[in-house]
Parts: sequence; structure tokens; C-alpha cells
Amino acid sequence: MRMGVLFLQLFTLLLPFHILLFPLSFYFLLILPSLSLFSQLFFIFEFFSLLPSKYLSL
Repeated sequence: MRMGVLFLQLFTLLLPFHILLFPLSFYFLLILPSLSLFSQLFFIFEFFSLLPSKYLSL
């Protein structure tokens, strides 16, 4: 459960960068609330794995 909270904190922390870089983030914001918790964590994990590493090393 702590892992999920960490992912959500990272997601909200980096969200402005995503919105500036990827317009699809708006669609992600619409999709995420309708998914189950497991699906959200899996989706966020996949989303971060697609990002360049320079955005994750702040």
C-alpha cells in the first residue's frame, strides 16, 4: 500500500511536466478515476516506464 501512495505522490509531483510535455495526460486524468486501484497502479507504473529517465531524476 505504501508503494501505491509513493507512486501517487510521484505522479502528482511530476504532473505539471507531463501536462507540458504530453497533451495525452489530460486523457490519463480522465481515465484514472474510473479504474480500479490495481489498474491505476499498473497504469501509473507503465506510464513512468515510458518516461525518459531525466524527468525521473529530479
